[in-house]
Amino acid sequence: MKTKILCLVFLGLSSWGFSQHTSSDLIIKMNGDSLRGKITNIGPDQVTYAYPNETLTYTISKNGLKEIQFASGRIEKVNDPIVIKGEEDWEKVKIAVLPSEVTGLKQVGRIYAVGRPNFGRSLAKKEQIALDKARKEAASKGCHLILIESRNLDTDNDLILTAVIYSF
Repeated sequence: MKTKILCLVFLGLSSWGFSQHTSSDLIIKMNGDSLRGKITNIGPDQVTYAYPNETLTYTISKNGLKEIQFASGRIEKVNDPIVIKGEEDWEKVKIAVLPSEVTGLKQVGRIYAVGRPNFGRSLAKKEQIALDKARKEAASKGCHLILIESRNLDTDNDLILTAVIYSF
């Protein structure tokens, strides 16, 4: 009789534990890490979530997320994985202009890139040259994303980009 009662108690506890575990959502980050919690909001650039049994919410950029597995069983793919092996992968580096696009990502450093004038070169062409240089430098450091902080022209009419580089 005691054995049957103990079995029922353990069965009840294990099913309760399983239901607690599966009633939360799973956020899978681009670096392979995962977060378990309850998704409270999905915006254009960010996902807001709370850890189980907590009310405080946290926000993470969608740029750092691979997918979300909801407690209901639905899976929402957010991004394809990006592999940066070196400068040759510079075209894979994303450019962000809003701080919300890098929330929760790992800041690696700050870089500067210059777009020098040539005869007939427009400001847009100088900016593209500077952006390409910044993306190459970020890729050489294994970074996946650049947040543009400022764009300035110096006295020689060079365009100087200041950017912060991020990794997953």
